[in-house]
Amino acid sequence: MTQLDADWAVGSQQEHFVDPLLDALVSLSRYYGMPASADSLTSGLPLVDGQLDVELFPRAAERAGLAARLARQNLSQIHNLLLPCVLLLKGRRCCILLKVDHEKGEAHILQPEVGDGEMILPIDELADSFTGNVFYVKKKYQFDQRSPEVLGDKNNTGSGERSCRSCRFTGMYWLLHC
Repeated sequence: MTQLDADWAVGSQQEHFVDPLLDALVSLSRYYGMPASADSLTSGLPLVDGQLDVELFPRAAERAGLAARLARQNLSQIHNLLLPCVLLLKGRRCCILLKVDHEKGEAHILQPEVGDGEMILPIDELADSFTGNVFYVKKKYQFDQRSPEVLGDKNNTGSGERSCRSCRFTGMYWLLHC
């Protein structure tokens, strides 16, 4: 029997599941220079039918050092500054939107189920499959404990408290009065 005649050995020892959201997250972790394995992203998470679902996606993204936020938007409203993002498609599929060229009417996407090859397709064709739900995914900002020191902020003790009583922390930034 020649090599060409041999049957393909498709892992009977290992199950092969297609998990589009997880595959998209693995691709985005590589894109942002923080590669993570599928196992490291999902270990200990309560997967639904062995797959990452919409509710678990932000938790898995956080494990890769990424922040993910689900939004409902029309395809035409997604700005190029927010790319790449994960579009949720009909049939429990998804794709990573890399670029939208409205002048040419083209969208550049990655379909995680088939690997990291870029596809270019008409925006109208993508819009027909798009559910209107999108995950915006960006690298999480890492605050440095040395920030007050480096910035020369003498009012900040470094413990998250300020010496001025009228200054307060809003949860995202300081409102400074001193």
